[in-house]
Amino acid sequence: MLLSKILTLGRLGLHAFCVVIETDVQRGLFNFVISGLGDKAVGESKLRTISAIKNSGYKSPKTLHQKIVVSLSPAGIKKEGTHYDLPIALSYLLVTRQEADKPVEENDIICLGELSLTGEIMPVAHILFFVNEAKKLGYTRFIIPKENEDQSALIEGVCVFGARDLNEAFTAYQYPEKFLKKTVLSLSQKTIRRGFGKTTKEDMDKSFQIDSVVNQERTKRALMISIAGKHHILLIGSPGSGKSLLAKSAAELQPDLRHEDAITKEVLFNLSHKAKSPSARSHDIDDSFLRPPFREPHHTASYRSIIGGHEHLGEISLAHKGILMMDECFEFDRRALEALRQPLEDKTIQLQGKDGAEILPADFLFVGTANPCRCGYRFSRIKKCSCRAYDISQYTKKMSGAIVDRIDLYITTTETGYEQNGLISKHAGVENGKSMADKIKKVRNVQEARLTKDSDLSPKQQKVQYIKSVRNSLSKEAESVIRQASKNLGISRRVEDSILAVSRTIADLEENEQVQPEHILEAVSYRKRD
Repeated sequence: MLLSKILTLGRLGLHAFCVVIETDVQRGLFNFVISGLGDKAVGESKLRTISAIKNSGYKSPKTLHQKIVVSLSPAGIKKEGTHYDLPIALSYLLVTRQEADKPVEENDIICLGELSLTGEIMPVAHILFFVNEAKKLGYTRFIIPKENEDQSALIEGVCVFGARDLNEAFTAYQYPEKFLKKTVLSLSQKTIRRGFGKTTKEDMDKSFQIDSVVNQERTKRALMISIAGKHHILLIGSPGSGKSLLAKSAAELQPDLRHEDAITKEVLFNLSHKAKSPSARSHDIDDSFLRPPFREPHHTASYRSIIGGHEHLGEISLAHKGILMMDECFEFDRRALEALRQPLEDKTIQLQGKDGAEILPADFLFVGTANPCRCGYRFSRIKKCSCRAYDISQYTKKMSGAIVDRIDLYITTTETGYEQNGLISKHAGVENGKSMADKIKKVRNVQEARLTKDSDLSPKQQKVQYIKSVRNSLSKEAESVIRQASKNLGISRRVEDSILAVSRTIADLEENEQVQPEHILEAVSYRKRD
């Protein structure tokens, strides 16, 4: 009995698992069977494999009168995709010793690739996900399609060979020490790495969309505080007051992602239903690689498209490490708004499915906009509101108290030509986009340094520890102010913690080690008012 083993990967939700492909060949009438709970694409692999082997110059399995059994282990887990073609073909060639210069020992090389009928290796979807997950499992050597090679170069510490056809892949598998080398970044990726964290001339000359907005200094400051400390914010105002423009300008104020977070962003996009095509993101990664995601679903988006599921990722997961903007959020499906409770608090969402619970990432900054009432002119200075008190109550009820508590800053925008009223720290001045972006980046670095020592804790535990440290940094006067505010306003403990976190960010923006009473008062002024 002849037997060979090749390693590849399968996908189960947001995780990959190792699949061992075993091929058994015996004399007899030709038969080709693939077992192991594969989908239709895996079942059809035998047709592509037979033609690819024959057209690559090897002996066709049909002419050798062989009974071929291919097992995909573990056999009890469903396997999907066309990337099993290459490892199945390699396993067959090894077991039949076709043109092998020497006996090939079993190794830890992961093989992925779809075969054309001519033997060419076609690109496969989710390659970045597979390489990243395989590295976590301890595998660092890969044979993949040539067209997917650039994507895999984003993962550090792996050895990859991009094969154009079956012949190249078979040769590389026999001589891995010659063909599998450390990944080399392409020119544009080197540029990304070299420029990360540095200010370039292009950055200095960059114009910011937020600079075109006038008479909204308090809103701009609230937006800067929100992005700097990752505090959720809701902008409320009349139609045409600039709230949507201000919310969208948050995208350009975000600092670049760290490399590991950028990889996570790309992997999630790679797994989304929008990236099922093998050619998706197969091009060379450009400067947008380090930019945080900015997702802006339409208010008619369904509950499932916002939250996601086992078959595809939702908007809250695609916004991971970035911004989820919900324009006119009171118009969204109430189920979708209420489902934000867990991700706003825990930065993850747990979904139940037939295979059990699955935890999806959802560490995003919520930036919402809303009209104050159905007609939109409740706070307007130029047009009278036509809504009844009951209509206003019903309109704003779409956002429950639980969601209201989880949003840290509320700000009312005014129409052009009117100045905003509200409390701002005496040290705050008029900011332009460039200075706002610089301050945000500086504060992010300061706050991330504080959280480094608690990196092993869950996001919720990190928040608890962070609030404890903020309380310890309060001056005596500030401690008295927060105690009095909690008593007078009747706020919950969650809201009090939110005020403290915002106060800490305000203090960081002003480079103050200790939270002062003015920082607390400004944070309190951003809480929701009817």
